[in-house]
Amino acid sequence: MNIIDELMNLENNDINKMFYYDFLTGFPNRNYLEHFFNVYKVSEMQKTVGIALLYIDFDNFKFINNNFGHTYGDKFLTVAGKILKGLVSESGAVFRTGGDEFVVTVLFPAREINKVEVIAKSILNRFRKYLKLDHYEFLSTVSIGIALCPNHATSLTELMKFADIALFSSKNHGKNTFTYYNEEMGEANKRKFGIFLNMKKALQKNELYLEFQPQLDIKQNKIVGIEALARWKSSELGDISPAEFISVAEETGFIIDLGKWVIENSLAAYKRLSHKNGFLLDLGINVSAAQLHGGYFYQFIIDMLKKYNIKPENIKFEITESQIMQAKEENIKKINRIRELGIKISLDDFGVGYSSMNYLTFLPIDEIKIDSSFIAPITEDNKMRVLVDSIIYLSHRLGYTVTAEGVENKEQLELLKEMSCDRIQGHLLSKSLGYDELETFLKKH
Repeated sequence: MNIIDELMNLENNDINKMFYYDFLTGFPNRNYLEHFFNVYKVSEMQKTVGIALLYIDFDNFKFINNNFGHTYGDKFLTVAGKILKGLVSESGAVFRTGGDEFVVTVLFPAREINKVEVIAKSILNRFRKYLKLDHYEFLSTVSIGIALCPNHATSLTELMKFADIALFSSKNHGKNTFTYYNEEMGEANKRKFGIFLNMKKALQKNELYLEFQPQLDIKQNKIVGIEALARWKSSELGDISPAEFISVAEETGFIIDLGKWVIENSLAAYKRLSHKNGFLLDLGINVSAAQLHGGYFYQFIIDMLKKYNIKPENIKFEITESQIMQAKEENIKKINRIRELGIKISLDDFGVGYSSMNYLTFLPIDEIKIDSSFIAPITEDNKMRVLVDSIIYLSHRLGYTVTAEGVENKEQLELLKEMSCDRIQGHLLSKSLGYDELETFLKKH
């Protein structure tokens, strides 16, 4: 019996199978991992042999699950687990700890830590290749976080926490890599990691909510639209700015679940608003490139519009330049398909990303939203004033509506009026409002 077999030795009976094994894949679960670690801690081998804990996450698993269904998602996890087991062989053990996450434990003599890196690299290399299931081929690279016992921690709880932080760092560095935990990493990523951990619970705990910012048609002096904005008040971290949590959501893939929540709840609120009060406004909803890439997205939009009986002509998806320019040709195809439904497309934060007027000639859009960083200096900076005027003029010639974001004072409004800007949005008109505040605001305006 080798060392791994000794640590994994459990009486093989039905009760143990139910408690210590994952029902789906048949691999040892978190309970077995705790047993494994406890046996190691009281054994003589802990004096000369360390344990590396490799926290493994499949980068594209949500794409597989969303586009091919849970049946193929489950098959993928089962086959992936077997591949992992084959790669670690007698050097380690494989555990499924939940979702698409596996833990691999590797035993290493004190002076042979390079053994851990060899196994981590072999895992990365294998999952850079396609995995065949039935007549489909799937590709999902992995991100790995590594923590060492006793180097980093001597308790399983701490070891798992540190490996998770290292995994988060791997994802932050573009995924498809492995990272060892270190103390500096823990401190640097503490805030982002806290957001990441709590984000997983935010939807279940109903901590997310929406606010809406009105938009004014300058010529009509009339409220003609609202933009839905996601907000988060965490029970553990307090108020978290959208800039923080949306960035983390995009880095970790949570943007898919967050995006679905925003779209459905925005449409539900819009339905209440129009049905109860008769307000007929444009509803702007922010959409990311990750959502566009999801095979589920197009049908999801159709289903949501039907569910809430909303005309697509009243909906506007706001997408940033930088998001569209990622996989440009593919995104343009997907955007064109969405526009065929009748939904408008707004180029959000114009000027912040690629900032080339040339893009305006071929992007399938209906509106330009000039970023607030361009609007803020126009009362003082003549060059910026000329630039904004030129953007508005060219956009109109190309057939686009123009909205100025971040309008804070009357001087800015007067200049934008002279430039024939169509709409404004910003604190001069109103801050973002909760649903009840929005109802009150619209009744007054």
